[in-house]
Amino acid sequence: MNDRLPDVGDLVLHAEAGDSKWVVHDITGKGQPTAAWTLRPLYGGGADAERNRTVPGSAVSSIAIIRRRGEWTQP
Repeated sequence: MNDRLPDVGDLVLHAEAGDSKWVVHDITGKGQPTAAWTLRPLYGGGADAERNRTVPGSAVSSIAIIRRRGEWTQP
């Protein structure tokens, strides 16, 4: 996967979710044009009590990587 794209286990900010912290849980269709990133909230259910959020490849630019997998631990 591209080093600029988030990977599973990365801690990220999702701009469309009010810059809340999320963890990349899964990538469906990895390496394909139709790839989608599944994010889970770092704390609880997020501001709107949402359990998971799916971000399509066309909107992946709204995800900013804070720390790569292995560089952080969940509180």
